[in-house]
Amino acid sequence: MARLKMRGNLRPFICSVLFAACSSSAHADAVNDGSQDTWSFGAAYSDAGADNSAKWTATEKKAKAFLAGKPKPVRAEFDKLLKVFWVFAKNQNDIFLFRVDTTGQLCQVAAEQNKVIVQMQFSSVFDALTSKEFKKIDADAYKKADTKLNEAYQKFKARKYSPSDLFRQEAKSGKKIAFQDALKITQRNWILYRDAWVSFFRILNPTDAELEGKILDLQRFLTDQRIEDLPADDADVANVC
Repeated sequence: MARLKMRGNLRPFICSVLFAACSSSAHADAVNDGSQDTWSFGAAYSDAGADNSAKWTATEKKAKAFLAGKPKPVRAEFDKLLKVFWVFAKNQNDIFLFRVDTTGQLCQVAAEQNKVIVQMQFSSVFDALTSKEFKKIDADAYKKADTKLNEAYQKFKARKYSPSDLFRQEAKSGKKIAFQDALKITQRNWILYRDAWVSFFRILNPTDAELEGKILDLQRFLTDQRIEDLPADDADVANVC
């Protein structure tokens, strides 16, 4: 199965454009409890070329068609997945707001780039899941990806920041948040996001004899994406600051 390498493909064109942010409150209001047959995903994080907006709209349309007529528990599980996704997306954005450019301004462009990336990653998982691309793999294959993620996480955690980058002040509360604490929160919420995909996949395929092996493949796919989210050095962020 082809793995989508987001960061390398998107960076050249993202660096040349400005992005519009979408409020988290809009996302919280965008989903339902599973009692409806249609969803509004909330607005896409946009880019000047509209590539992500078009992809996000297509994913929303595909989800509505795919979930139409599905039992309420399935629709409710997808609703949970969307809510967890928006929490993780905001956390991932916050991580890159610890980076500042040479003028001392927050690295807003890097943060906005990652908003686009995580939405396109969500779309790619949904496409793979609904196209039945996940195949049975053994535990060792997944463990290799998990080991790589642990290594990437530790390297990202150890990145060197100037003293002014180690804390970021929350705009609303005024509370200072340490980079290490924010990273831990983000990783915990990514695990919840990964597990939400697993729960959704499981409820879709309750009688599949190869379900557990396919779940390992889904987890490997998500883990590969997470590794892409954690660049090993500042160069991956600095060139868009």
